[in-house]
Amino acid sequence: MRLYTIIMSIVALILISFYIIRYRKLPVTIWKPSVAWTRALIYFTFCNIISAITGTLEHMLNQPIATTEQLINPKWITFCVSCFVFIFIVYWILWVKMTLTFDRKYYITTGFIFGVMWGASMVQLLLSFYHLWNMISIPCWTIYLVSFICVNNK
Repeated sequence: MRLYTIIMSIVALILISFYIIRYRKLPVTIWKPSVAWTRALIYFTFCNIISAITGTLEHMLNQPIATTEQLINPKWITFCVSCFVFIFIVYWILWVKMTLTFDRKYYITTGFIFGVMWGASMVQLLLSFYHLWNMISIPCWTIYLVSFICVNNK
């Protein structure tokens, strides 16, 4: 994980340097896809760095996606299917129709790539806060609440 953190830090520095050199004087009111993607990649990179530094990424990669007990539990399977249906409806139907695009054309492939990167980064950030708060002795409900507040008050 240390090598991964170093590589991601170098990528972050390159992206920030590129952004400063190329787009620093660009007004916020002007839309350019390359600026938006550069900002997004900087954010995604920092989420990955935080996840790696806190040990969250290593913990995620060392855990199975689902245990045998979960895979034979009909309630767990129903819950997972419900989550996938919910995510599909929210991201593939509502988000596409309700996102403010300023009359720009929507590209499904680009939207999918951005959505996967955004989702993976936000999950890592949320789990990093959860992981850090879990290191101190506070009740579980408090850990969930504080982690959620930390991620949503940026």
